[in-house]
Amino acid sequence: MGWGCVIDGTTHCTGGRWNEEEKKLHINHLGLEAIYLGLKGLCSTKVNELNHKADKYVSWKADKYVSWKADPGAIPTDALSIDWSPYKLLYCFPPFSLIGKVLQKIQQDHVNAIIVVPNWQTQFWYPLLARLMVDTAIKIKNTKKTLLLPYNASLVHPLYLRLQLLGCLVSGKA
Repeated sequence: MGWGCVIDGTTHCTGGRWNEEEKKLHINHLGLEAIYLGLKGLCSTKVNELNHKADKYVSWKADKYVSWKADPGAIPTDALSIDWSPYKLLYCFPPFSLIGKVLQKIQQDHVNAIIVVPNWQTQFWYPLLARLMVDTAIKIKNTKKTLLLPYNASLVHPLYLRLQLLGCLVSGKA
Protein backbone atom coordinates (compact mmCIF):
# COMPACT_ATOMS: atom_id res chain seq x y z
CA MET A 1 0.00 0.00 0.00
CA GLY A 2 1.51 3.32 -1.00
CA TRP A 3 1.16 6.65 -2.77
CA GLY A 4 2.12 8.13 -6.10
CA CYS A 5 2.05 11.37 -8.05
CA VAL A 6 2.63 12.19 -11.71
CA ILE A 7 2.60 15.43 -13.68
CA ASP A 8 0.27 14.61 -16.55
CA GLY A 9 1.86 14.72 -19.99
CA THR A 10 5.40 14.40 -18.60
CA THR A 11 7.72 11.71 -17.33
CA HIS A 12 7.94 13.42 -13.91
CA CYS A 13 6.66 11.09 -11.21
CA THR A 14 7.31 10.19 -7.61
CA GLY A 15 5.89 7.72 -5.12
CA GLY A 16 6.55 5.43 -2.24
CA ARG A 17 5.15 2.87 0.15
CA TRP A 18 3.59 3.50 3.54
CA ASN A 19 5.52 1.93 6.40
CA GLU A 20 3.71 -0.33 8.89
CA GLU A 21 3.06 2.58 11.27
CA GLU A 22 1.65 4.79 8.50
CA LYS A 23 -0.64 2.02 7.22
CA LYS A 24 -2.54 2.25 10.52
CA LEU A 25 -3.33 5.96 10.02
CA HIS A 26 -6.74 7.30 8.96
CA ILE A 27 -7.34 7.43 5.20
CA ASN A 28 -7.78 11.24 5.37
CA HIS A 29 -4.32 11.53 6.90
CA LEU A 30 -2.79 9.31 4.23
CA GLY A 31 -4.49 11.27 1.44
CA LEU A 32 -3.18 14.59 2.73
CA GLU A 33 0.29 13.17 3.31
CA ALA A 34 0.31 11.77 -0.25
CA ILE A 35 -0.54 15.18 -1.69
CA TYR A 36 2.12 16.83 0.44
CA LEU A 37 4.77 14.28 -0.57
CA GLY A 38 3.78 14.54 -4.24
CA LEU A 39 4.04 18.32 -4.23
CA LYS A 40 7.28 18.20 -2.30
CA GLY A 41 8.75 15.75 -4.77
CA LEU A 42 7.57 17.33 -8.01
CA CYS A 43 7.08 21.06 -7.61
CA SER A 44 9.38 24.00 -8.10
CA THR A 45 11.78 25.39 -5.54
CA LYS A 46 9.23 28.04 -4.53
CA VAL A 47 6.69 25.38 -3.56
CA ASN A 48 9.31 23.27 -1.83
CA GLU A 49 10.40 26.30 0.23
CA LEU A 50 6.80 26.90 1.28
CA ASN A 51 6.36 23.21 2.11
CA HIS A 52 9.61 23.22 4.08
CA LYS A 53 8.31 26.09 6.22
CA ALA A 54 5.02 24.23 6.74
CA ASP A 55 6.65 20.83 7.25
CA LYS A 56 5.87 20.47 10.93
CA TYR A 57 2.21 21.28 10.29
CA VAL A 58 1.73 18.95 7.35
CA SER A 59 3.72 16.03 8.74
CA TRP A 60 1.02 15.88 10.83
CA LYS A 61 -1.69 16.57 13.09
CA ALA A 62 -4.44 15.05 10.98
CA ASP A 63 -6.59 15.00 14.06
CA LYS A 64 -7.77 18.44 12.85
CA TYR A 65 -9.93 18.20 9.78
CA VAL A 66 -13.36 19.33 8.71
CA SER A 67 -15.76 16.88 7.12
CA TRP A 68 -18.68 17.66 4.81
CA LYS A 69 -20.84 15.30 6.86
CA ALA A 70 -21.05 14.24 10.49
CA ASP A 71 -17.76 12.62 11.49
CA PRO A 72 -16.81 11.96 15.13
CA GLY A 73 -13.14 12.76 14.45
CA ALA A 74 -13.80 16.06 12.67
CA ILE A 75 -13.83 19.51 14.11
CA PRO A 76 -16.87 21.51 12.80
CA THR A 77 -18.72 20.25 9.76
CA ASP A 78 -18.88 23.79 8.32
CA ALA A 79 -15.34 24.80 7.36
CA LEU A 80 -16.44 28.28 6.32
CA SER A 81 -17.58 29.06 9.88
CA ILE A 82 -14.15 28.72 11.51
CA ASP A 83 -11.03 30.89 11.42
CA TRP A 84 -8.39 29.41 9.10
CA SER A 85 -5.62 31.87 9.97
CA PRO A 86 -3.99 29.70 12.69
CA TYR A 87 -3.14 27.06 10.08
CA LYS A 88 0.04 27.36 8.02
CA LEU A 89 -1.00 25.19 5.06
CA LEU A 90 -4.47 23.85 4.34
CA TYR A 91 -5.66 21.13 2.01
CA CYS A 92 -9.04 21.84 0.41
CA PHE A 93 -11.08 19.70 -1.96
CA PRO A 94 -14.41 21.51 -1.72
CA PRO A 95 -17.68 20.58 -3.38
CA PHE A 96 -17.61 22.26 -6.78
CA SER A 97 -20.48 24.56 -5.81
CA LEU A 98 -18.39 25.98 -2.93
CA ILE A 99 -15.10 26.65 -4.74
CA GLY A 100 -15.76 30.41 -5.01
CA LYS A 101 -16.54 30.69 -1.29
CA VAL A 102 -13.47 28.63 -0.35
CA LEU A 103 -11.19 30.86 -2.46
CA GLN A 104 -12.71 33.94 -0.82
CA LYS A 105 -12.13 32.37 2.62
CA ILE A 106 -8.47 31.67 1.73
CA GLN A 107 -8.07 35.33 0.77
CA GLN A 108 -10.05 36.63 3.77
CA ASP A 109 -8.09 34.58 6.33
CA HIS A 110 -4.70 35.17 4.61
CA VAL A 111 -3.71 31.51 4.44
CA ASN A 112 -1.77 29.21 2.11
CA ALA A 113 -3.62 26.20 0.76
CA ILE A 114 -3.44 23.32 -1.64
CA ILE A 115 -6.81 23.30 -3.38
CA VAL A 116 -8.14 20.69 -5.77
CA VAL A 117 -10.50 22.10 -8.40
CA PRO A 118 -11.83 21.14 -11.81
CA ASN A 119 -10.14 22.85 -14.75
CA TRP A 120 -13.21 24.95 -15.56
CA GLN A 121 -11.71 28.18 -16.87
CA THR A 122 -15.10 29.74 -17.65
CA GLN A 123 -16.32 29.57 -14.04
CA PHE A 124 -16.76 32.82 -12.12
CA TRP A 125 -14.17 31.74 -9.51
CA TYR A 126 -11.39 30.92 -12.00
CA PRO A 127 -9.92 34.46 -12.24
CA LEU A 128 -9.63 34.58 -8.43
CA LEU A 129 -7.97 31.16 -8.44
CA ALA A 130 -5.48 32.40 -11.05
CA ARG A 131 -4.67 35.50 -8.95
CA LEU A 132 -4.10 33.46 -5.79
CA MET A 133 -1.92 30.77 -7.40
CA VAL A 134 1.76 30.95 -6.47
CA ASP A 135 2.91 28.29 -8.92
CA THR A 136 1.73 26.39 -11.96
CA ALA A 137 -1.23 24.09 -11.34
CA ILE A 138 -0.58 20.35 -11.44
CA LYS A 139 -2.94 18.21 -13.51
CA ILE A 140 -4.21 15.28 -11.48
CA LYS A 141 -4.25 12.02 -13.42
CA ASN A 142 -7.82 11.06 -14.22
CA THR A 143 -8.79 7.47 -13.51
CA LYS A 144 -12.10 5.83 -12.65
CA LYS A 145 -11.10 6.09 -8.97
CA THR A 146 -9.88 9.71 -9.01
CA LEU A 147 -13.25 11.15 -8.04
CA LEU A 148 -15.71 9.05 -6.07
CA LEU A 149 -19.39 9.68 -5.47
CA PRO A 150 -19.92 10.43 -1.76
CA TYR A 151 -23.10 8.36 -1.59
CA ASN A 152 -21.71 5.31 -3.45
CA ALA A 153 -17.93 4.98 -3.90
CA SER A 154 -18.35 1.88 -6.06
CA LEU A 155 -19.94 3.89 -8.91
CA VAL A 156 -17.87 5.74 -11.51
CA HIS A 157 -18.41 9.50 -11.30
CA PRO A 158 -20.58 10.74 -14.21
CA LEU A 159 -17.98 13.38 -15.13
CA TYR A 160 -15.16 10.84 -15.28
CA LEU A 161 -14.41 11.16 -19.00
CA ARG A 162 -14.76 14.96 -19.16
CA LEU A 163 -13.27 16.09 -15.85
CA GLN A 164 -9.68 17.32 -15.41
CA LEU A 165 -8.79 18.09 -11.80
CA LEU A 166 -6.01 20.48 -10.86
CA GLY A 167 -3.93 20.70 -7.71
CA CYS A 168 -3.12 24.35 -7.04
CA LEU A 169 -0.93 25.98 -4.42
CA VAL A 170 -2.61 29.27 -3.55
CA SER A 171 -1.92 32.07 -1.11
CA GLY A 172 -4.28 34.60 0.39
CA LYS A 173 -1.32 36.53 1.81
CA ALA A 174 -1.20 39.45 -0.61
